[in-house]
Amino acid sequence: MMKYFHSWSGGKDSTAAIILDHIHGLPPSRIVFCEVMYDRKNGISGELPEHIDFVKNVAIPKFAEWGFTVDLITAETDYLENFFHVISKSRNGNNGKMRGFPLSGRCTIQHDCKLKPIADYYKRLGLKPADFTQYVGVAIDEPERLERLRGTNKVSLLERYSYTEEMALELCREHGLLSPIYQFTSRGGLLVLPESATFRNGPSEREPAGLVVRTSTPGQRTGPRHKGLQVRGNLRPGCAACGTVDQEPGPDRTATIPI
Repeated sequence: MMKYFHSWSGGKDSTAAIILDHIHGLPPSRIVFCEVMYDRKNGISGELPEHIDFVKNVAIPKFAEWGFTVDLITAETDYLENFFHVISKSRNGNNGKMRGFPLSGRCTIQHDCKLKPIADYYKRLGLKPADFTQYVGVAIDEPERLERLRGTNKVSLLERYSYTEEMALELCREHGLLSPIYQFTSRGGLLVLPESATFRNGPSEREPAGLVVRTSTPGQRTGPRHKGLQVRGNLRPGCAACGTVDQEPGPDRTATIPI
């Protein structure tokens, strides 16, 4: 019997797919969300704070009301382990050195912290690709991405019901399920600091030990977060592994970088 799963990132497209599933009463499916961790040991997420709060405290309760089961998974590794990984199989004489910031074009974070735990999730269920369908968030105005789905077990409900990216965004907004990240960016991802970002009090000065307040909107306190170094600038989310960032800078914001 075919099983159905939503590969959900919390973004507008994969969220819209779940809404369409609910509206059209499709066969029962589960939702899978993989949280990329920055520091697994200390429970610090690598997701944008506004986004992970939306995922856990807004979207998941709503999906539960609709009868969906949401499985939250994480990798056994995290961003810090990738960053401080000691190279041991180098062909270029780099053995013994630390990998450092993931190289552009080499998706170590995407692969190790997201794709692998998702693949392991299906293996634990004893499922092969032919046994299940993955609903993914790809809109009809993304033809290249849609083409890559052909011949796989991945299906776009946005394509099935003729939804563009803009229509997906509006559908999420109508149902109160639009992540707050869309207030300052057009995509989600890990926090990336562009070159224009500056340390709040200069590179050598750190905030006093203890909790610091993170501001996501000028003049609006979002509450204490965690110890860290505060950085101010036009912060943009993106893929830290690929080196891709949102091309539209967000408003001037202050972020707390764990230390």
